Amino acid sequence: FRHELQLSRLLSSRIRRTLADAGWEPRSLEGIAISLGPGSFTGLRIGVAEAKSLAYALEIPVIGIGTLEALAADQPPGAT
Repeated sequence: FRHELQLSRLLSSRIRRTLADAGWEPRSLEGIAISLGPGSFTGLRIGVAEAKSLAYALEIPVIGIGTLEALAADQPPGAT
């Protein structure tokens, strides 16, 4: 594993770096979307906990969406 099973320790700093790279401040977020799977149980659990914590701290909504639904929404109608 590239993250050497340290995902929960690295996630917050990676989120901060991603926001900074995009030129966004955490307070500029209006909501958070999080994948609900399918995926690794532990990975999903860590991600959902992080998203809920950040949303709570920023007082913004959080919404869960299935990974397959998100991937399908990115495809044009009739794509195979």
